[in-house]
Amino acid sequence: MNIEDRRCCVYAVQGEATGRVYIGQTDLLQRRLGEHNKGRVKSTKRGTPWKLVAREYFEDRLDARWAESIFKRSKGMRLKWLAKNKVRRAYASEINIPIEYQNRIADVSKKFMEIKKF
Repeated sequence: MNIEDRRCCVYAVQGEATGRVYIGQTDLLQRRLGEHNKGRVKSTKRGTPWKLVAREYFEDRLDARWAESIFKRSKGMRLKWLAKNKVRRAYASEINIPIEYQNRIADVSKKFMEIKKF
């Protein structure tokens, strides 16, 4: 078991059939992916199989839960996070961010950095 297996992780999975992206958090990523693909998660029961498309590790669950809630509430932050934390493995699908959102991501990023300064 490596260090990543013991830390909390915010992850995104994408349904192959629908293209829908689901964001969640867990401390056991491989087990959770299995639950998504076996239909044991109510939110992702339909749309299997699911592929891991992004992940980010956090030192504690509180930080992971906070990040998950931000990414679920803000489409701009979610798209930026997905682009920054793509899984770079041959078996994972890449997320295609529509051109119309790329400018919005840049705007949201600038606003976030201004807020962060205060």
